[in-house]
Amino acid sequence: MVENETPVKTDFVQILKCALDLGEMMHICGGEVSRVEDTVSRICYSYGARRVDTLTITSSIVVTVISGDGEIITQTRRIKGQARDMEKLSELNRLSRDICERHISPEQVEHEIEKIAAERPMKWQLTAVASMIAAMSFTVFFGGTWRDVLAVAIVAVIIFLSERLRSVIHTNKIAHYLVTSFVAGALSVLLVYSGLGENINAIIIGAIMLLIPGISITGALEDLLTGDTITGLLIFCESIITAVAIAVGFAGATFIFGGADMLVPGTADVIPWVQIVAATLSSTGFSLLFGVRHPKHLAVATVGGGITWAVYLLFDRAGLPLFLCMFLAALVGETYAQLMARLMRAPATVFIIPSIIPLVPGSMLFYTMSWALRGDMAKFMQSGIETLISAIAIALGMVLVMLAFGIVTSIVRRSRIKKSVNKKGS
Repeated sequence: MVENETPVKTDFVQILKCALDLGEMMHICGGEVSRVEDTVSRICYSYGARRVDTLTITSSIVVTVISGDGEIITQTRRIKGQARDMEKLSELNRLSRDICERHISPEQVEHEIEKIAAERPMKWQLTAVASMIAAMSFTVFFGGTWRDVLAVAIVAVIIFLSERLRSVIHTNKIAHYLVTSFVAGALSVLLVYSGLGENINAIIIGAIMLLIPGISITGALEDLLTGDTITGLLIFCESIITAVAIAVGFAGATFIFGGADMLVPGTADVIPWVQIVAATLSSTGFSLLFGVRHPKHLAVATVGGGITWAVYLLFDRAGLPLFLCMFLAALVGETYAQLMARLMRAPATVFIIPSIIPLVPGSMLFYTMSWALRGDMAKFMQSGIETLISAIAIALGMVLVMLAFGIVTSIVRRSRIKKSVNKKGS
């Protein structure tokens, strides 16, 4: 008679460490708070945890696990900085599914995480080109000429070099953006004086889209609408402070070097098909900047930007108010991103940001801060209200689609679990 083997006790200390390692890297690579919390919780539950409580904010992750035998374990992880890398995020997402489905050993999980972390980032030459593509596209988007496009390409390279310098010497973020925007603004004015550029407004807006935290503000409002209040407020406050620093830098440069007054923001004078092409190319540039390297992912993300802006133009030409135009365009863009994510088995974030980028009110945010610095409170209020309306509309459109897909996913998952249980029972 063979004696029963003593069951091996699950080492939840090691499992929680692995889950936090994966969650930390996800957060750094650009994963949203809800994704990080969901991933960490699912991994722990898949190994038999009785309860998992996860709190994630911009700078830390705190997790408490109650194991199957009642042991209570808490671990905390400090998050330092963020370096968006959508391909690594996609790999981490794949790994988390494998962990939950196959119960990979903690040692193997650590090995896989190390492999993903060791993957080389995008070559700096390609990142520089991506910065130029993004800036040049937005310059065309806002009515710039071919000379403005050449001028903003030079400014984009300077911004890229500044970002690389910051990643090496780790300077204060706000001070860095203040200095960088001042240098970029001064260079923009000097390029116009030299005759290379023509429209200081188009050049500055093209360059500023590489710096202005329009995505962060929209994301913060999205977090607030989905219940992640602490994270949303922290990101929102940080984004506003950053936007002020950028506006001070650019406005200060134009004042000191005698730059022309900013023109009223808008794209009304740009041919619609040119706007759509520019929006598509801007999505390409930002996709590369955010680390989207897989050719299929890049193609899907790029197309998303063109579709989203085409939808916005369609409703704008129909005479709908700004809020509805932004809301409906974001609704379509988020739906497209969610569908493509499921089709390609990748995180929706990989496609959401590039698809939404043409809508992000980065230029409007800059104008709002710029008018405040100039003391024109009437234009400040008008621009500020439009910026807030746009950001809320985009966030609301995205949240509604996320909730709808979340409900459908939950129903499908429960159906699969029920079928699996019925099969085992039979």
